[in-house]
Amino acid sequence: MTGLEVLTIDDVVTDSPHTNLLASVISENANTVGECVKQLRDGLQAVSRCEEHLSLAYKELSALLRAFANQESTFCPDEEIRQLGFQFSSILDELGSMHQCHSNELQDGLIYKLQNFISDVFEKLSSESLEVETCRKLSRQAFQNYMRLPKRCPSKVRQSSVLEVTSTRRKFACAASRYYGHLNEAEQIRYLAPLISIRTFITQKKNHVQTAHDLFSQGIVDSFVAVAEESLHKYESSFNNVKRKSLANIGSIEHKSLSYFCPEPWILNATPNQACISKTCPREPNRRLLTKSGSLLMRTRVNLIWRWLEVYCLIQNGNFMYQQRGDIASSLLFDLNQKGVYAEATDADDRRHVFLIASPTERKTILLQAESETERDEWISTIMNVIFHTNHTDDMPVEEYSRTLHHTEKTDTTTPQVADENLRDCANPVEHDLTYIDWFSNHLPQIHFDLNPIPELSILLDTELQVFCEENVEKQYNNPPYATNNDNNSEAIIHDTNSVDTDENNHPNGKANNASHTTTGSCSNPCKFVYVDKLSNSFPCHFLGVVELPMDHFPQDQFNDIFTYVLSCRSASELPSPISCRILITKNNVWILATKEHDSEQYQKPDILLKIPFHAIRSWHNHPDNPKLGCLVVQGRLNDVMKFVNSNGCIGFTFESDVSQMIIECILAAEFNRLDTLQDEKDQSERNILTSNIAQISNSMFCDNNEALHPPIQEVCLHTSEEIIPDE
Repeated sequence: MTGLEVLTIDDVVTDSPHTNLLASVISENANTVGECVKQLRDGLQAVSRCEEHLSLAYKELSALLRAFANQESTFCPDEEIRQLGFQFSSILDELGSMHQCHSNELQDGLIYKLQNFISDVFEKLSSESLEVETCRKLSRQAFQNYMRLPKRCPSKVRQSSVLEVTSTRRKFACAASRYYGHLNEAEQIRYLAPLISIRTFITQKKNHVQTAHDLFSQGIVDSFVAVAEESLHKYESSFNNVKRKSLANIGSIEHKSLSYFCPEPWILNATPNQACISKTCPREPNRRLLTKSGSLLMRTRVNLIWRWLEVYCLIQNGNFMYQQRGDIASSLLFDLNQKGVYAEATDADDRRHVFLIASPTERKTILLQAESETERDEWISTIMNVIFHTNHTDDMPVEEYSRTLHHTEKTDTTTPQVADENLRDCANPVEHDLTYIDWFSNHLPQIHFDLNPIPELSILLDTELQVFCEENVEKQYNNPPYATNNDNNSEAIIHDTNSVDTDENNHPNGKANNASHTTTGSCSNPCKFVYVDKLSNSFPCHFLGVVELPMDHFPQDQFNDIFTYVLSCRSASELPSPISCRILITKNNVWILATKEHDSEQYQKPDILLKIPFHAIRSWHNHPDNPKLGCLVVQGRLNDVMKFVNSNGCIGFTFESDVSQMIIECILAAEFNRLDTLQDEKDQSERNILTSNIAQISNSMFCDNNEALHPPIQEVCLHTSEEIIPDE
């Protein structure tokens, strides 16, 4: 765990849940460091007090430092410091027989510094923690009282409530700054205390222990002290910087005016102890934001009673997230990417500065309360900016979008009205790069849970299935009876007897036209449809979602996060069950077909959701803990799918299937067969792509599962790949 960064005034005033959680973790570490420093001080005092027992004191101190270094505690977090501790404990063991010690110098030079650390930092942490918690409760109570003020409350009551909020906030900010500053110092003391002990103790012993001349005259101690001195200078300068900045923050907060902590600073007078209604207009809200975070009150039902709960909200990647006090992570409250979502100011429960977010499609409405009118307008503008950015920038070039926003800003800078009808949802230009998406910093990639049917590919699929039908009819007559796979594929063929009768009736002689019904397997009449679910190269699965990956080579160890993200988003969105589909592997393509229920009398053709050529397949990754979950990584762009026409990176399609391992083995076998058919020089580029894809798929297979391919599965995949049809 790294130390807290030096907190600024904004960080202290914001008091975000992340800061509170991080402070609690570092507070536990600080208590551990304090105990370690106290133990180190007691050990050095034993050396100073007892010259006659100096040998025993050396051994105890040596064992103590060695224990700290062995267990990799928070007291010795750095490997270099632990190595120095090991060497120092060895020197202490060798000094066990030496009894020369100048206790005054040891007391003044080393123990005094450790005692200052304990008295100035560690002994104050407990009381300061209680003070911060008390101030936080008082500040929240004052804030709740202030937020309950009605719109037409008396001026004196309003002024009194505002003064209470501002005074409690400043008191909390001062207490939190002192507490966090001491936590930062405690984080640095865990580096300083062992280094100061090593440097001071060794230096004093070198000067005052004459009997250890043979030990110290070899130069070993000089190099040892040099390394410790170098590390000490590095961490001591960092400690001094942290302490100086902490003191500067404390002084700056103490001299800040009350208006800085006031939710409505324009009502305060220049005198800190008095307040009056001022004629100064409030600051204009910033209507150019795409992201925003802060505390709001959310109206929710608790035990059949509507209550207002304080939550920490943030807008990120088109999602309105919220986090309650004590929660580790934020949760999805509203998806702003949905169609018809809007935000506007409203009235509710006689509360001020209330606005709503509504989705007509989901019939969902959320009421939120901001602390001021400016904050409310900024939240509404940010939400509408995100909605406009989602719905309009795909149809408008970036340059035109920026010019339109710039023109809008010049047209009207005092009111949120917009001259252009296409930009009604966005009042001011948005300061954001529309061509860049930082996937790793936002951790919220765009996800789709559905795939639209592509009827344009039906002719191509029918052609491939007809050719497949002809080949299997021919193999049914040519192969021996024990050819199981061919028989299964032949069972998938639905014979159209009506077509035969029609030919017989239309024949001039009244006889059947057997020319087209020979044993060559012609599919023009006898084979009308094919049961896809009965083919040996068709596998059942469920489509979970698709995510656009941030780069061409996505890290292998982060695919588990993709599965977790897809499943959590699907659970949070309350969507219906995943799409039932089948993965059909042909000679050149991988098809994703939607499954339809059908009976024995009438067969319905499946909807085509996706067609992926072999050269676009990069890898397949199975979840290590759940082998049913698989991710098919495809290289964009996919021209058949409108969602990914402009996607030049990798795309991850996640599925759930009982035969995930068989699917990837069958894809690999089909790519091998495709590679064997490419023998011309003009096919060299495709051969290179397939070779690279086969290598990546093989690596992903053996990374996900170290076991060798099962012979029966491999045999079925190779046999299936021989029966798949060529792409027209």
